[in-house]
Amino acid sequence: MATAKGGKGKGGGKKTGGGPKETPEQKKEKLRRRQHVKAIKEVFSAFGFIPLALSKTVFEFKERTCDFDEVFLLDNVLVLVEHTYSNESNVGDHLLKKKVIFDYINQNKDEFVQYVRSTFEPFSKIVDPVYLDHHIQIKVVYASLHNVKDSTKTHLKDVYFLALQLQFRNQMSSSGGRLMGASPA
Repeated sequence: MATAKGGKGKGGGKKTGGGPKETPEQKKEKLRRRQHVKAIKEVFSAFGFIPLALSKTVFEFKERTCDFDEVFLLDNVLVLVEHTYSNESNVGDHLLKKKVIFDYINQNKDEFVQYVRSTFEPFSKIVDPVYLDHHIQIKVVYASLHNVKDSTKTHLKDVYFLALQLQFRNQMSSSGGRLMGASPA
């Protein structure tokens, strides 16, 4: 059974009150994270993918609750992107927590597409009706700010890894990313 749980987006607005001020290192890390997400979006947009308003939407599929950080569509290709900022030693833990839902989606693609089509209006509105559920290709992409060890990748079938190398001019620069490679596990 699959049910939608609604968005879980982050609260907006500025902090008020007397909380601790961010250090320069925290500001730099925050900037790197924003640039990482921006670079991911720019890569997919450059290839013609349309971002869907499903990012950060919590869903339940095969009794597993999950969300994807970014969701893109190009014709009949639905791309589900999970990104992380965890350091290299913690990337595996984050990724392996997602493995079960990745496997369910990849093993039940038609059922997942039917679920997405019937549950999420942004997908239903934008996908061309000429594409039946079995025509939709699903690609799960994992985009980590840090390296993913090969030993971790070997446990994940049908998951693609996107490595973006961000270039920094200074702490406050807003440079984009360069695609270094995307490869299946």
